[in-house]
Amino acid sequence: MVGRQGTTPDSAYVSHRQDRTFRMDQAAYTSAMTKKPLKIPSEFDNASVQERIEFVGRLWEEILRSGDDIPVPDHHKTILDERLRAYRANSLPGKPWSQVRDELLARFGPH
Repeated sequence: MVGRQGTTPDSAYVSHRQDRTFRMDQAAYTSAMTKKPLKIPSEFDNASVQERIEFVGRLWEEILRSGDDIPVPDHHKTILDERLRAYRANSLPGKPWSQVRDELLARFGPH
């Protein structure tokens, strides 16, 4: 979790509020440094948290619409591999999504 001052115990991603730069793995960082950084609209700082979240959601939708491949960081792949190994080692069967969904809807309702 990133604190107010942009610090975190896990330094994989450190956000700096004032300059809005992110520290990434070395290859991604080097690649990002060769390009001119995008400007964040000035209205962003005055927006509510909900408006900021909606803005980021719209940005993500634009990225998805572009059709470009979205890289998966190696640490994400490692986590997925660990979870897959744990799943395969578990003798208990999982549940189909339709069953889980029905149970959740019965417990919490549609909204």
